[in-house]
Amino acid sequence: MARESEFIKICNNFQVYLVIGSENEAEQLKGLMKDKLTLIEQLRTLIDFSEYSVKSESKLEIFVNLLEFCIKNNFSNLEICAIFSIYHRTLNKSFLTHSKMDIFNHFKNLLIKHSMDRPPYQIGIFKKINMEHIVDYFIENVYKKFELLKFLLTNKQNIEIINTEIMHISFPHVLGLEFGQEILPRQLKILKPYYENKRPKSEFEQKVEVIMEFERDVLDKDLEKAFKKQDEEFQKKLDELAKKKK
Repeated sequence: MARESEFIKICNNFQVYLVIGSENEAEQLKGLMKDKLTLIEQLRTLIDFSEYSVKSESKLEIFVNLLEFCIKNNFSNLEICAIFSIYHRTLNKSFLTHSKMDIFNHFKNLLIKHSMDRPPYQIGIFKKINMEHIVDYFIENVYKKFELLKFLLTNKQNIEIINTEIMHISFPHVLGLEFGQEILPRQLKILKPYYENKRPKSEFEQKVEVIMEFERDVLDKDLEKAFKKQDEEFQKKLDELAKKKK
């Protein structure tokens, strides 16, 4: 009993019961093989796939086929627990960032770790003949279908593309017209001269303009006489100066 307890402890250290918690659970799963719907739900609980997705459903299908393979080749319950743990850890590797050779080497190392009886680094669980079956099965169902599994086991993210302006310009808030005050163009200082010239003149303004025009003519004539008189006096003084020099 003590040796059995010690062996279970070693198996736990090697994560043999990572998916299937005991050999009894493995036996129960074998009994559900004829009822695949119940088997899938049981596996969903064991692997904790609470959400339905392409990734989770693909993994469940892989484990159902793996169990069928184990039963067909007369695997022991302990071997079933170990191979389920190895597959679970292998399928959790990113098929997107790792090559199929990386995935194969990871699987191979785990398989060897559970096949050689060299404690504390390895534990001999798989029979030699079963190791050969496991390698062939992995190559046919994982290695050769790597690209398909990469698509199924990689989470998809929907990308939404939205056209938007590079520069965002917002105009200042403007009150409604009912809050405004009308301003006539002639009330603006810059526009007042323009509108003053364009508007029709009144009768009084026309009379004032005639008088101003008359007065302007009189002033122009008086200025012309005054300038002429100044020119004559200036010229007379120049002539006198010229005579004195002679």
